[in-house]
Amino acid sequence: MVWLNTKSCVAGSWFSDKPFASSKCLLIMESFCVSYASLGTLLSEVDYQRVQVMSWFVYILKCSDNTYYTGVTKDLKRRVEEHNGDDKKAAKYTKSRRPVCLFWSEPHESRSSACQREAAIKRMRRTEKVELASGV
Repeated sequence: MVWLNTKSCVAGSWFSDKPFASSKCLLIMESFCVSYASLGTLLSEVDYQRVQVMSWFVYILKCSDNTYYTGVTKDLKRRVEEHNGDDKKAAKYTKSRRPVCLFWSEPHESRSSACQREAAIKRMRRTEKVELASGV
């Protein structure tokens, strides 16, 4: 069994030092991130293996001006670092809203399903995104 601690964010180079109350925080497991479990959830080894197979992620960043940015990536850690530091690879929207913090993520098996989910999230209202991240 793998224990997921979603109560508070881990301080680190790509996590916020001040976790947001409604955010799902991540536990880094061999470079794979899991954020969809609720507080106190135990994942079986089968579920853990399933997450490892999923190579695409839809993510929501919380920007310094309290707005949200949604995107798709294969590597969450690298992408958040690019949003925070690399002017050539950062999205135009996040360049002027640094620092950004990973607010929520969801694993997907294919780029196609991740992009479809991203489009659906971008159509959501702000309150719906907060509910999504809080698991309501």
